[in-house]
Amino acid sequence: MGRTTTLGLIATILALLAVYEPGLRQTGHDSLPLTRLAAKDINNIVVERPGRDAIELKRTARGWRLVAPFTASANPLKASALASLAGARTNVWYEAEAADARALALDPPAARVRLNNVELQFGGVETLRDLRYVKVEDRVALLKDRFFHHIAASPSAFVDPVLIPKSVELIAIRVPGASLSRIDGEWQFNPGSAFASEAAVEAFVSRWQVAAAMSVRTMDYQLNWRDAAHITTAERGSYTLQVATAPGRVLLGDAQLDLQYELPLAAGTALLDPNVTTN
Repeated sequence: MGRTTTLGLIATILALLAVYEPGLRQTGHDSLPLTRLAAKDINNIVVERPGRDAIELKRTARGWRLVAPFTASANPLKASALASLAGARTNVWYEAEAADARALALDPPAARVRLNNVELQFGGVETLRDLRYVKVEDRVALLKDRFFHHIAASPSAFVDPVLIPKSVELIAIRVPGASLSRIDGEWQFNPGSAFASEAAVEAFVSRWQVAAAMSVRTMDYQLNWRDAAHITTAERGSYTLQVATAPGRVLLGDAQLDLQYELPLAAGTALLDPNVTTN
């Protein structure tokens, strides 16, 4: 037997030993969901990580809302990803009492996620197969590790990147050179302003309602911020967005939420200057 073959056999044996778990129970080809809940029935999600602010999401008639550690429209993709945990399937399970919780990084867990009233505890990763240990009630599952980057994300990552989602009732916009107010369902503007027609007004409002940030993060107060836009919505009332610039980008800061939205230069400029036309 050659040296290469011997090394290969040793590697195979070590791999088999690495994936052996006492109390392991595989269900064959019949994978089972983590919970009995359906993603569509999840109305409340809480994410807890040691030493970090808890994140709470609530499903409302107008979509997902971030309600802790601050209030904002939630990123629907992030919320849906977490809700889908309820039905995530695996065929690798074992009884929790047979597991060494500390060895699996489940004592304490790296994170806890509550879907309605069902708690999932996330432990370490079994690196050979890229599976994460997840404790659900009295069982531990080995789950494909495709959710934890959502769970580990900062609160700002759960904010909807769309500045003013269409589910939000927009009442007024004021930027240098233009002031708009929605009265009895119609946008009112000063005829002497930058708008040449009602169509131009609708186009400007539409830009605000479809603008999406490339990223949302905690506001950097070392930047040179200045007031840029005053927004009024039914949900939040009146608030101010500040602007700062960076190469090729426009940053809009919301000091009330301690967030900054990073937009491409052209899109950001079009929000603040009604004279700009877009294709």
